[in-house]
Amino acid sequence: MSITAPIRTWRSWHRPLFAFALLMAVLAVVSAIGVLTDDRWLAGAPVWLKPLKFGLSFFVYAVSMAWVVAQMRLRSRWITTVGTVLAVSSLLELALITLQAARGVESHFSSRDMVFDRVVASGMAIMVMVLWSASLAIGIVAVRHRFGDAATTAAVRWGLGVSVLGAALGFLMLLPTADQRAGLDALVGAHSVGGAYDAAGMPLTGWALDGGDLRIPHFVGIHALQALPLLAAALSVPRLGLDEARRAALVRTGALGYLAIVAITLVQALRGQPLLAPDAVTVGATVAAVVAVGVGVAAIARTPASPISGRAGRRRP
Repeated sequence: MSITAPIRTWRSWHRPLFAFALLMAVLAVVSAIGVLTDDRWLAGAPVWLKPLKFGLSFFVYAVSMAWVVAQMRLRSRWITTVGTVLAVSSLLELALITLQAARGVESHFSSRDMVFDRVVASGMAIMVMVLWSASLAIGIVAVRHRFGDAATTAAVRWGLGVSVLGAALGFLMLLPTADQRAGLDALVGAHSVGGAYDAAGMPLTGWALDGGDLRIPHFVGIHALQALPLLAAALSVPRLGLDEARRAALVRTGALGYLAIVAITLVQALRGQPLLAPDAVTVGATVAAVVAVGVGVAAIARTPASPISGRAGRRRP
């Protein structure tokens, strides 16, 4: 079974997650209109930029999880319930994000001065923990499940694992900064490290230009669930002539390289360094990761075709 085969049977995907994905598409459209028509700004960005980004991000994430859960539910029926918990908790989080955007105030970071905002932030923290736990449960079950051929299976398993790790990095943003612990800031939690809270960021993403930004490794890690299966699909092109064993090995190598990117961007953010202004340490680590992946790819390319897989594209019985 190839990674593209289930696309023809999308009606069998996990319905609550797929419905949530459609709602996120609607949210993205509404938020985009808000960005264009609402002149209010918050933390250096339009107030509707955050729900727009979350809507787009959760759309692709929910679509991916809807497919993953559908593949596993025949052997692990309880995973359907876990998928529903994931959809509901994600929906509640996005509802709170949208509510706070409409009010023109922060959502994830609570305020010491507003009781309602503290309640909202606490509720979001609970929802984040629930949806992360559901994602972790799905990832654990996926370790023992096959998703078609070896390359697709490796892509989904590694994608889920790195995605769960990337989601966990979001908890770092809920920790109070030094100024907040000293009572100099009404908010609790921040995504920026060493930069101004309300400084303008990069176009579209809003990532900090004057310091580190924890949203970067968080974002990169979460979307491993899309990047790695796409890599597996690209490697399955018949013109490449890759057998199943080599495609799986290349996916695993790509997954390690992707994990290195998450680690590099995390350290860069914690050091208070903007993404677009890397120092020698960050550049050196990036070059080392690229070289390591290149060496791995070259070694795999020289490996003879697997006698088990046979010619390129043939699946194991």
